[in-house]
Parts: sequence; structure tokens; C-alpha cells
Amino acid sequence: MIQVNASSLIGKDGHFAKKFIAKLIKKNLIDFVSSDIHETRVNYMGEAYAYASKKFGKKITNDIFEANALKIINLLKDKKKKED
Repeated sequence: MIQVNASSLIGKDGHFAKKFIAKLIKKNLIDFVSSDIHETRVNYMGEAYAYASKKFGKKITNDIFEANALKIINLLKDKKKKED
């Protein structure tokens, strides 16, 4: 599983990072986009979501911003139920 920061996706960490992440997303190698918010950092999730929707389409954007995380949560819930 690979996670990238929203700030990197939109180019806040440089042009190279933005282009590299775009290549990884197009190859379906990115699983999650995270906020990387610690204390007072800026939240770029909304901007990154809008950018990804336009550049990669709604399905890929939904997968990397929400659906993949929900799959893991549901797997963990199912595992816990089986253990109980």
C-alpha cells in the first residue's frame, strides 16, 4: 500500500513530486491520499480532491480518498467479528 500527501499531489512539495505522483496514480499504484496535518499545517485535502477529480476522474479520486480506506476499515471490522 502506498500513501501520498495531499500537498505533494497538488505540487506544494515541488514539480517533480507532483509529476511522479501523477504517474503512480495513472498506473494504479497509489492507495491513499492523506492530509499530513500535524499541529498547524495547512489542510490541502479539498484542493487535492478537486485537482484529482479533474485530472484522474471521479472513480480513481473516490478510491484513493475514501473507498480504499473504507475497505480496510471493513476488513478490520470483519476480522474483529470473527475473533469475538
